[in-house]
Amino acid sequence: MSHIPAERCLSIVQLLSEGAAELPLGAIAETLDLPKSGTHRLLSALVEQGWVQQDAQTGYYRLTMRLAILGQRFYIATGIPDICQPLLDYLAGLSAEYVRLAVIDGDQLVWVAHAQGARSGLMYQPAALHSNTVPLHATASGKAWLCTLKTEQAVQLALASPAFQNPNAYGPCVARSGEQIVEELRATAERGYGVRATKQSRACRRWRPSSRREWVVPLQEP
Repeated sequence: MSHIPAERCLSIVQLLSEGAAELPLGAIAETLDLPKSGTHRLLSALVEQGWVQQDAQTGYYRLTMRLAILGQRFYIATGIPDICQPLLDYLAGLSAEYVRLAVIDGDQLVWVAHAQGARSGLMYQPAALHSNTVPLHATASGKAWLCTLKTEQAVQLALASPAFQNPNAYGPCVARSGEQIVEELRATAERGYGVRATKQSRACRRWRPSSRREWVVPLQEP
């Protein structure tokens, strides 16, 4: 349990941001393992500051648009829409594929922009409700970034990722142990670029959810 009010407030904001949820006081307190009385005080403070609003009829709590507005303001200030989006649009149009941009954020990668290049037929586009955090062990960009780190650190980050705890979500070809991650990273380093699935097992040869592959292209000088 967190012991700093700021941490608890941020936990509430993060919880309510998942799926733009509307939640009752009891569900918030139970999910975050907080006492109801303390949770109510924190929610009242968030409501007073304009971060959260309470439905007058149901009593449920939800985020206001203040967080989204601040996030959009910061996103524009990074220069990604003006500088990177035209490059993504160009690459998507050239390849007729779905293109995403990931940036380093602490000990993880996060997708921050995308462009759809396919104009007809089967279009690959991840569900909007999925996390923007890159599954490091199961994506081309994740493997490519891990290769820039020391092997021990790379394996630790991959194993600590929540995505690693749900391997079935990424198909039978994904690495399922530290040893397999090391093998994938070694192959990626030798190849010089990342690809999503490289294993040639019978299960992988049978598993073809689409004809599209995932590749990674660096947008900065080495």
